[in-house]
Amino acid sequence: MPAEDMKVKWAKKAYGLQSELRYKADLSWMKGVGWMTEGSLDVQQAKKAGDLVSEKKYRQKADALRFTSVADSPQIKQAKKSQELQSDLTYKSSGEELLHHYTINKDEPVFKQARANAANLSAIKYKSSWEKQKEKGFELRLDALSFLTAKAKRDLASEVKYKEDYEKTKGKLIGATDRKS
Repeated sequence: MPAEDMKVKWAKKAYGLQSELRYKADLSWMKGVGWMTEGSLDVQQAKKAGDLVSEKKYRQKADALRFTSVADSPQIKQAKKSQELQSDLTYKSSGEELLHHYTINKDEPVFKQARANAANLSAIKYKSSWEKQKEKGFELRLDALSFLTAKAKRDLASEVKYKEDYEKTKGKLIGATDRKS
């Protein structure tokens, strides 16, 4: 073997021994030295997971949340436009404005018929006779025909009355006593 190869082998071996000695020296120095876990990745992940699972943070009020929103982003503009298009209030308000604008003459028969139909369908006119009746009050006479018929029907349906009548007629014969042909 050439001398240079021997030197290279010897250098590699010396470097390996030196490296192993450094490693062992570092290891012996680290023995007994505490390790601060505060900034480690595992601890940070555990804290983040705890925040995600935390009921207190989950149930906090929306006012307490901090956020920044871009006022005029394309997504927000699109969402506002969609909300306006789907809004029932704006849809109905434009329809209500056009609903009672008539272009026909008030004397035309179609208009008069429409007014008569509106009066017939009006809830106010529908309830007005009932309201007048309520204002007058009610007079309930106990000898009225409807009360008498209701009492008679109740008595007919009453099982007590039925049994009383049955007990009265029990033992009495109805019809002929002797049958002759």
